[in-house]
Amino acid sequence: LLSAHRNMFRQAATYNNHTDLQEQAETVTAYIKMCIDEVTITKTITMPANQKPWMTAKFVDW
Repeated sequence: LLSAHRNMFRQAATYNNHTDLQEQAETVTAYIKMCIDEVTITKTITMPANQKPWMTAKFVDW
């Protein structure tokens, strides 16, 4: 993370000149998760229960 981000996270978790490390860790983790969610694609693939992954159309029609 950039220095500016580190300072932002530290400030968000600081109360009365005391930095709550748990709060800072949770904030950084949430930020990383948000970044991952923004750049990844989620797909749902459904397979019938009786169709084995190695059974292609070539073998099914045989």
